[in-house]
Amino acid sequence: MDSGTEAWGGRNSLVVTDAYGKNDVPVPDNVRLYYFASTQHVPAVKPQTGICKNVNNPNPYRESMRALLVAMQNWISEGKTPPPSRFPRVSEGTLVAPLPAENFGFPRIPGVAYYGKGNDLFVKDTSVEPPQIVSSKRYSVLMPKVDADGNDIAGVRSVMVQAPLGTHTGWNQRRAGFMENEFCDLNGSYIPFANSAQERGSDPRASLQERYGSKDVYVLKVEAAAKQLVSDGFLLPDDAERLLREAKARDLGI
Repeated sequence: MDSGTEAWGGRNSLVVTDAYGKNDVPVPDNVRLYYFASTQHVPAVKPQTGICKNVNNPNPYRESMRALLVAMQNWISEGKTPPPSRFPRVSEGTLVAPLPAENFGFPRIPGVAYYGKGNDLFVKDTSVEPPQIVSSKRYSVLMPKVDADGNDIAGVRSVMVQAPLGTHTGWNQRRAGFMENEFCDLNGSYIPFANSAQERGSDPRASLQERYGSKDVYVLKVEAAAKQLVSDGFLLPDDAERLLREAKARDLGI
């Protein structure tokens, strides 16, 4: 199980591709790989900036983690097959190079800079001590491709991503005074949508009013997403009911 930060900071694409980023590698039948789409290493309880430029990412994966731990226990004790692996793949076009930005697809959000910086990995010359980086030989580290909102397309997509209120990423950048623009450790980003078309201005992402129209429509989308996640084995019924209650109580401002 990996979060979105493991894609950007942990080079997790190298678990599922060859060193050139050209081909998927086979996953054994007795192994499951799950990628929690558009999450950070540990989801933020109270989103804030800290030393980062963007507010960090509250998109949770605890609900899917609970469901998958139950599935793993049932696999071990009862031989019941868990959900199939769900993660980005080269062959499906959902695991790609983060640059150029136009090909990666991250939207041009006013006030938000996208640099496409991951954690590079070079081949090392171990014939010398200490080993030296060979700058001409670099592994191809790929990232999960995003949709028009900037949210990851592949993986286990939470209710918060399927009925989004903003863009959630596995990356963030450091603010001025803290190695500005460098990767901000284990933090992702949360960039909320505007409430209306007038408020969003040049932001290419549809506003809450444009995409939902009313809170009732939003709640229906949350309910549909939760039901599908339960059916697929990525959400327990009790958690689905709680997420629906939270959606009904949420003030969208529209």
